[in-house]
Amino acid sequence: MTIELDDKSYIVGIWYSSDPETLNNWLSCVIRNPDNPKTFKCWSRFRYVKGDKIFDGEDEKSWNTFISNEGHSESDLIALMRDAQEQIAPGYPNKDKIIVKGGLQKLMRLAKDKDWMHMKTERIQ
Repeated sequence: MTIELDDKSYIVGIWYSSDPETLNNWLSCVIRNPDNPKTFKCWSRFRYVKGDKIFDGEDEKSWNTFISNEGHSESDLIALMRDAQEQIAPGYPNKDKIIVKGGLQKLMRLAKDKDWMHMKTERIQ
């Protein structure tokens, strides 16, 4: 599984937490659901580091996804992710986030100095 974003994605934010000793980490992303704009879609992933490859390595990953109910706001989802990040803080004390509230280009500008943010780009002809 992977988090896939495109030029039509409305990204609320991305949250990241890590363990400085093991380099294991958690990443979560919330977007407006393209299938129902009254809801939000969230991906959440724990990564258990087994090597030094960021992509296509031997790392173990555990993924979860959910769709919010209608009626929740961006603020509700931001608070939910903040709470989730606090819940895992004992095992993943290094915390960061990017609140985007915009598109992919805005995310890329905001993420340029984040050493934990790794993106692959694909151009479809």
